Formats: sequence, C-alpha cells, structure tokens
Amino acid sequence: MAQQHVSFKIEELFSVKNKVVVVTGGGSGLGKAIAEGFAVNGAKVYISGRRGEVLEAAAKEIGGDVHVIQGDVQTKEGCEKIVEAVKSQETHIDTLINCAGVNSPWRVKANDHNDADQVENLLVNGLIEEDFNRSNQSEWMQSFETYQTLIIPVNVNGVYFLTVNFISLLRKSADPNVCVISSIAGLSNQRSVASLTYSVSKAATIQLAKLLAGRLHPMKIRVNTICPGIFPSEMTGVTSGKHEYNLNHQAEKAALRSTAGRPGRPEEIVAPVLLLSSPGGGYMNCALLTVDGGRLMGVSINDGIRMPENTYTAGQRYTTTKQATNNNMATALSADDDLKSGADHIEVEDYGKQVNDIIVKPESLRHLSADELKSLETKMVRKIDMVIMPIMAVLYILNYVDRSALAAAKVYGIMEDLNMSTQDFATAISILFAGYIPFQIPSNLIMTKIPRPGFYICSAATIWGTVSGCTAAVKSYHGLLAIRVMLGVTEAVFFPGVIYLMSAWYTKNELGKRLAFLFICQMLGSAFGGFVAAACLTLDGRYGIAGWRWLFIVEGVTTVGCGLISAMFMPEYPHKARLLKPVERDYAVWRLEVEAGAGEAHEESTVFNGFKLAILDPKIWALVWCMGMSQAMGGTTSFFPSIVETLGYNRNITLLLTAPPYVLASIVFWFISYFSDRKNIIYPIITSALAVSVVAYVVAMSTLEMGPRYFAMMLMPTVCAGPQILLYKTLNIHMARPYPKRAAGVAMINAIGGISNVWVSYLFYDPPHYYAAFGAILGCAISFFIVITGYLMHVRKMNKCLSGTPEDQLRAMKGGVTQQQVDLGWRYVGY
Repeated sequence: MAQQHVSFKIEELFSVKNKVVVVTGGGSGLGKAIAEGFAVNGAKVYISGRRGEVLEAAAKEIGGDVHVIQGDVQTKEGCEKIVEAVKSQETHIDTLINCAGVNSPWRVKANDHNDADQVENLLVNGLIEEDFNRSNQSEWMQSFETYQTLIIPVNVNGVYFLTVNFISLLRKSADPNVCVISSIAGLSNQRSVASLTYSVSKAATIQLAKLLAGRLHPMKIRVNTICPGIFPSEMTGVTSGKHEYNLNHQAEKAALRSTAGRPGRPEEIVAPVLLLSSPGGGYMNCALLTVDGGRLMGVSINDGIRMPENTYTAGQRYTTTKQATNNNMATALSADDDLKSGADHIEVEDYGKQVNDIIVKPESLRHLSADELKSLETKMVRKIDMVIMPIMAVLYILNYVDRSALAAAKVYGIMEDLNMSTQDFATAISILFAGYIPFQIPSNLIMTKIPRPGFYICSAATIWGTVSGCTAAVKSYHGLLAIRVMLGVTEAVFFPGVIYLMSAWYTKNELGKRLAFLFICQMLGSAFGGFVAAACLTLDGRYGIAGWRWLFIVEGVTTVGCGLISAMFMPEYPHKARLLKPVERDYAVWRLEVEAGAGEAHEESTVFNGFKLAILDPKIWALVWCMGMSQAMGGTTSFFPSIVETLGYNRNITLLLTAPPYVLASIVFWFISYFSDRKNIIYPIITSALAVSVVAYVVAMSTLEMGPRYFAMMLMPTVCAGPQILLYKTLNIHMARPYPKRAAGVAMINAIGGISNVWVSYLFYDPPHYYAAFGAILGCAISFFIVITGYLMHVRKMNKCLSGTPEDQLRAMKGGVTQQQVDLGWRYVGY
C-alpha cells in the first residue's frame, strides 16, 4: 500500500477551501449559517431558495464567493432547474447540503393533551389527507412564508430529486458528499415541538438518507444526516439580526429542556457540517449525528405536556384523581417547565401560533432567567399595589361616603329642614344617577386617550369633593336636587375609570383580588360611614350649623384634600409609568399582552370603533342586565339605615348597627375573590350568592323579629355586591381587547346597570316589611340567575369554537375575539 500523507493540523483536517458547495434553503436560518461557514473558510457557495430577495440579502450579508440560484425543490422540475443552473457555471460540486424544510401545524387544537376526548378530536380532525402534501399556510396558521408550501415534497421529495440530479456533478469530485439536515423530530415523540406531518417527513428523510448512502456507494458519494435540536431559525422564531432570532415560547421551552439548557448557536450546526464535508469526515458515511444539546435524553411521552403537579413527586409515579388528570395546560406545569421555563407566572398554552410570534418579547427581558422574571414580577406588582391600591381605597371610600351621606342625613333631620316628603327624598337619592349614568361611558372613552389617567381620576375626586361640600349650603329641596345632579356628573369619572385602569395593570389571576379590595373599601366606607356620620352629627348646632350640614362639610373638605395629594402619585398606564424602571415597564406591558393580545401600549384602535364593538356585543348587554339586577339588589344599601331603623333602636344605635353587615361582606369578598383568582372560577360563586340572597330577602320580608331580620340584613351587602365584583372581572377578562371596547363595556355595565338604582329607590315606601322592595329585589335575583346561566352556555359554546376548525374560530371571532387572542390560545375562563 502506498504511503499516505498524514496530517493532524486543524487547517488541513477540516479544510473546505476551494470546494464547490450547494446549500438549499440558504437564505435564512440554518442554511444561511451553513453557507457562511463554508464561504468564510474559502469555499465557493451556491445558495438556493424560493425567495429571491431573501437570497440576495443573505449573499450580501455573508460576503465572499456566494452565488444565488432562485429555485423550488418541492417538484422534480424545480430540482432539475437548480441543477442546470449550477451546471452552467461548474464542472463539478463537492458538497450538497439539503437544508430546505417546512412545517405544518394542526388544524384543530387541544387545550389539554392528557384529556382523551381532546386528543381523539385532535387526531381525527387535526389533519386531512392533503396535509401530508400541503402545509396550508393561511392566515390562521403559523407561517414563515406568505404562500402555500408543500411539506412532503420539500422535506422528502426535494432531498431525493436534488441529490440524484446532482450525481453527475458529484461524481467528478475527489471527495463527494451529501449532507441531509433532518431533525430530532424524526427520531422521537415530541408533542411540544413538531407537528405530526413534520415529524413524519423528517423520519422519512432520515431513512431516505440511509438508503441513498447505500445506493450511491459505487460512486464513492458519502451521504450523512444531521438531526439538529432547537436552533434559531424562521421555523422557531422571528428574525432580529444576521443570525439572531427571537425564539417563540414553545421552542424556547423545548430548548430549556436540553441538558445544555439553551438553544443551539449557529456555529454549533456549522461545525459538524464542515466536519462531514472535510477530510476529517472522509471516513464517515451513512452516519447520523444528533446536534441537540442533549435534548433527546429528556424526550419522553410527557415531552412538552404540562403534567399534573404531583407527577414527578417522590413515591407517586401516577395520579389517580380526576382533578389531577384533568388539569389543563394553563394550570399545571411539568417539573422541568417549573424549573426552567418560568411559565408558572406567564401561562401560555402551547399550540397554534406561538406567543413570541405574536407578542414579541422585549429585548430587556430576553436575557432574564425564570427566577429573575419571577422576582421582577413580584417586586413590580408589589410596587404597583403599594401606590395604586391605597390611593384607590381612600378615594373610593370617600366616593361612596359622599354619595351615601344623604341616607345618613335623613336620620338627622334633612327632610324636615328642607321640607321633603318620602317621595321627595327618594327623588333626591335617585336623581344623582341622572348625572352619574350618562357621563360614565364618554368619560371612560376619553380616558383611553388620556396619557395620565391617574391624574384625570384624582382631579375628578377634587371636583366632586367640592360639589359634595356645597350640599351643606343648600336651602331648599330644589337646590339639593341640583347639587345631587352635579355630584353624579363629577363622580361618574371615578368608579368605571378605576375599574378600567386596574384592568390595564393587573392580569386575570390578580384582578379579582384587587376588585374585591375596592369593594371591601366600599363596605368599610358603608360600615364606618355610620360612625363618621355619628361623629359629625354630634356637631349639630355648633356655630348655628345643623349636624347633617357638618357631615357634608367634613366629608367634602376631606375628599378635596385627598384628591389633590393623590394626583401627585397616581400612575399612568404601564408603558408610561414613571414609578417603574424601564425593564419593569416592559414586563408590565408584555405579561398583559401575552395573556390577551396587544393593549394600550401597542394596539391601534379608535374610540368610536371600541364603543361600536361594545354596543353590538350581546355578551356585554347580558352583563349589563345582570349588573342592573345586582344594582337593584344593592338598592338596600341606600336605605340601609332606614331598614335597620325598623328594628326599633334610637338614631345612634341604628347608625352603629349598620357596620357589622359590611364588615362581614368585606371578609367574604376577600375569600371569594381569592378563590376565584386561584381557581379561575366565576359562575359558581355568583350563583351561590344568588341562592343565599333568596333566603335573605324572603326572611327580611316575612318577619320583624330582631334575630331573623338582622340575620337577613347581615347577608344583604354580601349577596348584592359580591356578584358585582365577579361581573366586573368577567367583563375585563372576556372583553379585554380591543381596549376601548373594554373601557366602554366597563362604563356600560356600571352606567346602564346603575339605572336600577333610580327605580328601586321608589320601592322603599311601606315600612317595616317593605314588601314591594324586597319582592322586586327577589325577582331581580331570579332574573340574574337566568341570564348569567344563558351567558355561561354561550361562552362555553364559543370556547368549543375556539378549539375547533378554522371555520369555528372565525365564528368565535365574529363574537368579539381578536385574531391575536385566537393565536394565543385565549379562552373565556371562569364559566
């Protein structure tokens, strides 16, 4: 045997200098990186692909001896044209890199991959025959091209026809070789990363490469396969630079499950390709290299599926409870997800388009680990709570106290001083809503376009405090009516504005507790408003001023002062909040948009369009009706001192006895909101409150005995206001986008629903039983139950549509769901 030259020098072992190389799919992703790897090491490179402008841009970026051939490998004729184009320039090629590839998602979705019915639906209806030939990359599917592509022809047929047509040029090389870029999806069961059609095509590609290696050995053409794991590319993310891509959520999590704990880098796919194409790889044929960061070691039947929480706990390999096995992807995480992906605080279902394809993760957050993101979220939410909630609490207590002060003033003689009858007093109570109701919707719509909504709300508080204080100066019944109308106008800004602003800051798993906190403040205002009123009324006659006038003076001055101070601290929307650091602002916006799509920071939507969408949405009108019924039930609060007075105690005791029911309501509100946020439950809590309300109103109407009647009164604030918390939560999470629609919807249910406060005030005319009032309110509770049950049935039907075919999804979109929400896997929760 002749003596051979032996060299262990790197520059000789792995040299590709002066080689002629063809790279398919060379305009982007792995193909582009591989092409550059050859070019910078002295090879002459031809890159092919369908998008001419992309190829030209890639060749310009790469530099060196790179040439563009626009062509399509999905047909035999397309492959032959690429070969002919190379033949017109070259007498041989040394290396063919088959890198072109496409993906094809499912046609339907499964929220829970552990649910047998959903998986059966996915397998039966998720694919049709042509999906194995066509990826149908339409607007409802994730796509990295703007037109249809063929998955089997590109991933399998293209490899075969291109390789066999290049045989004549390869045979003229001293060391011809073909490298097939497949995927670990063709080797393992990966539900989290690849669709069924993609995995099948890549498995076929691996086997095809082995068969080609066997058939081509007489020509001394080596054929090897590389199976990459998660690498940045157009299939796994969105380009953000020469070789940089923002990985989508699904690919990012899959990469984190590798032993490397990260996605691959461009040089880590280029290196093995150069090895196979150089003298150092000359003895490698029919080889299969996995370049996946150890990803295959973590692949199992549970790959990518959020399993029940105790799946991986010691001594419990399997779970047996129905609850554990039915936990869906939004509520249970696999062990590796918990440790690495950070999905415990940003929960996004892994199907269809991926979150970072839709909502781009801010640059400032991409380098943060799961623990760092969790810590950032905890600090940010705490900071928000420490500023927003105390201000909201104080102003809401003052808002409610100012509004309900008239009920307390009745006990201390305002009717006698202004010569009012019972009907006159009912009119004075209800006329506030003549200003309050019509101004809420325009105020909230204006607020969506105001850069400093917090300042707007606090300024309104200062104005209504001034108006409330002026009540002390009225000398006649008609003067009182005028003041009450103006008070309604100025107070219209506050409550719907606060609800809307909170929904712009808090996620669906945080909002319920914050809304409950507001209502707790309302209950405390109602509870201790009696004490404040009692204290103010002790000033009766001081400086010749009646006690009820002192009540309005003290409360008005307090509100003005608090409004002025609060205006200096109240924050703006998250994307403009000066109290947050830039990275906190980015995260505050991103976490909300991941949950429900683009919002105040990025969504372009007009005020008129949002109002129009709200007006035309029957779901909002259903919630308006339910709120109207609940507000009618809450009419008892305006007359609560009068109702308590039927127990036969003096004025001071009457005012003090109003406190315990509101304290109880505050405690119950906290528990129901905590449970609702934690379990994503709304409907069962509402219906439970309605059932209790029936008992309360029947007892109150049927007896005057101290024990049973006061027991019924203890329940009234809870059963009337508790459902309201959950109605506001429902609207804010079910009608989250577009945001002007949410703002209009909040105002609609508060304003139009608030009309009930007008007519119900005229029903409290027959003490002590108040048959008319309690009878009507009982009917309202039944009507509430019927309508909210109808709403439940409707949104469940819409959820089925969102999990169904594209046609079903379009039907759901007509019902008020945005395309972004469909892409994010958004659902109507709580019902």
